[in-house]
Amino acid sequence: MKATFFPIASTLLALAATSFGQTESPVQSAARPYNLDIVDTVQLAGSDEASADFQTNVLPGMLEIINSNLSEATSVQNVAAISVDPTNLTLTSDATVRVYFLGEGAGYHNTLGYSTTNGSAITSDAALIFPDASSSQGLYGSGSDIRSSSEPLAPGDFVDLGTLTAGTSLDFFLIADGANGGQNYYSTQDSLNADGIVHAVSLAADGSAYLIIGFEDLWGGGDRDYNDLVFAVYIGQSNVANLAALGAPEPTLAAGALLSCCGLAFNRRRKRA
Repeated sequence: MKATFFPIASTLLALAATSFGQTESPVQSAARPYNLDIVDTVQLAGSDEASADFQTNVLPGMLEIINSNLSEATSVQNVAAISVDPTNLTLTSDATVRVYFLGEGAGYHNTLGYSTTNGSAITSDAALIFPDASSSQGLYGSGSDIRSSSEPLAPGDFVDLGTLTAGTSLDFFLIADGANGGQNYYSTQDSLNADGIVHAVSLAADGSAYLIIGFEDLWGGGDRDYNDLVFAVYIGQSNVANLAALGAPEPTLAAGALLSCCGLAFNRRRKRA
């Protein structure tokens, strides 16, 4: 069957001229590693009011900081200072949670999922967010400015996790090359990682409603630049402020300084299969 490609720029322009409700992406990955289901379908960047605001007022600044200040394969020297503390991913107030794709610097076709059960990443309540977190505009993308079955995402595409109540713990996990049958998975809870090392870091700017998380996808840590998959989680200002107060060594750091810690550069490192 002939592949169908969808130009990203023209899709966004079409959305601007039509209704302002969520619009499902025309390209959905069929990958289901570990036989996990998706929490919901991926929605197009900018296709509702909240995502349009994110696309215009939040995403460009994030990408500019990343691109202008960081280089690929730059390891994080003080992982403990910014590594995700699982206790810090517990909501202190109810939140309507949304996950935005920011970018990826992976040779793998990685999978992102989440669970709300402490103690294990792949649980009965686990669900996939981005079954194939690959992008033509990503750090490792083809640069062709299209969505396709092999590169289904664009920066700003999103998935809603629904309204989660205070006390809910979020555990995000990456399945390395999950869309191609990979089985190794890494959690925001480093105690669950089979190689025993930290595979995720988190950061947030003062006053932000978003928590940014970056994953390293290689066993043993690879180059430890934590940009193999980068995404933003909308959980509201109060939750982010509480998490920063609990876990950040310097919670008053500006966004640029925090992002510079994480090595989230938009360049290629490994050839994608």
